Amino acid sequence: MPLIAVDGDYEPYSDAHVPPTGGGDKTIPGTLQTFVRIAGKPAILQGQEFPTDCPICDATCTAGTTGASQLVRINGVPVCRAGDVGEDGDHDGQGIVVTGQAFVTDHS
Repeated sequence: MPLIAVDGDYEPYSDAHVPPTGGGDKTIPGTLQTFVRIAGKPAILQGQEFPTDCPICDATCTAGTTGASQLVRINGVPVCRAGDVGEDGDHDGQGIVVTGQAFVTDHS
């Protein structure tokens, strides 16, 4: 039962390229929707873009190989959850770390 990700949660990323750049924790903003909040913070939806430290890469909360929620959707778009992996090309994501709330989970 993973926690649902909210504005301000993050995903750790590996370095990539030569010289290595772009690794570290990437904070995910909640800008795709503003009306569903958990602990006062917008829930993160699949497709949410977020900044990286790499000047040539972008990151998107696509839920990658772990899949997004099959149960919880906002306007038909699945929410991202703890452990879902973002996509940004060359950098390996380690899965979203939820720190902004500790009580709303996804049972799918």
